[in-house]
Amino acid sequence: MVKTKFRLFIVILLMVPIIACSLIGCETLKYYGHVSKGHLSLINAREPIDNFIDSEETDEKVKQKLRLVKEARHLASDIMGLPKNDSYLSYVELERDHVIWNVFAAPEFDLSPYTRCFPFVGCLSYQGYFSKTLAENKAAKLSGKGYDTYVGGVTAYSTLGWFDDPMLSTMIRRNDLSLVGLIFHELAHQHLYIQDDTAFNESFATAVELEGIRIWLEKTGAHQEDYQNYQVRRQRHRQFIRLLLDKREQLETIYASNIDEAAMRQQKDQALQSLHQEFYALRDAKWNGYSGYDRWFDKPINNARLIPVSLYHDWVPAFQILLKKHNYHYEAFYTEVRELGKKPKEERINILKALLTSQVSEVESR
Repeated sequence: MVKTKFRLFIVILLMVPIIACSLIGCETLKYYGHVSKGHLSLINAREPIDNFIDSEETDEKVKQKLRLVKEARHLASDIMGLPKNDSYLSYVELERDHVIWNVFAAPEFDLSPYTRCFPFVGCLSYQGYFSKTLAENKAAKLSGKGYDTYVGGVTAYSTLGWFDDPMLSTMIRRNDLSLVGLIFHELAHQHLYIQDDTAFNESFATAVELEGIRIWLEKTGAHQEDYQNYQVRRQRHRQFIRLLLDKREQLETIYASNIDEAAMRQQKDQALQSLHQEFYALRDAKWNGYSGYDRWFDKPINNARLIPVSLYHDWVPAFQILLKKHNYHYEAFYTEVRELGKKPKEERINILKALLTSQVSEVESR
């Protein structure tokens, strides 16, 4: 699946008692109030993971997952050089399937995401709400302005190290590898975050996540069958993402043409309809009918639904190449990525493109 998360920044409202609407806008101020209230409700509900592990009232499956979290948390810091703090060492039980609902939007004939910019944070390619109703209302407003929109429920949550983030009940429903990978991913964001470049940040964290899973499988003495199953799932996911990225490229070509809007709309619809056919051909021919991605196609597909694909996967192979270049010495890798992040956005994109052009085939064979 294409997974999304929510990056939450509670800076202004927690540090400044009163902020005039004239400074940041009344709508923005209301949004900060909403996310601040939702964030504080989670922070106030935190309890140490050990309390749940030691409690006789905790379900045994939950205990097993929380033990797994503690093990992955230590591995991330002790071996991979990721932040050593109290993030994900507390737990909150939520009475809902998602912690946040993210709103993505894009123009009808453009795959560039609609962005919102905030003080301290920079510009983000999505907007998250603790209320599904508020998220849907925001999407409806953007739809009324002609945007393609998508509202996706989110199980993971991060303040990028501003607070000690809790593990949530929505997060531990993942399978074991996905859960430990999430921890590596979120701690990677805490270690390094570049303002105004969601694709860079998410691709870096995803590369760290994949490397963390590889180490986890080695360190925990996973059975060969477990590792093979993981490799099969990873190969399927790469093929799924490649399918979506190829469709993005086709749509970009259509949008860059000089045809009239009616013809462009028709070609867009045909391209998105063909995506279903291409997926089912891939599923039945190469995956033996594996249905794990079927649900992704249950909802209408538009420009907004394709945004997370690019944000989370565009530069993953390039970061994997950098990691290999440093012989998997993590501090050297992090240092180069940090220096890369200091460069102007266009320059760092060109560097990542050059890495992909020269060596991407080596990563795919690893």
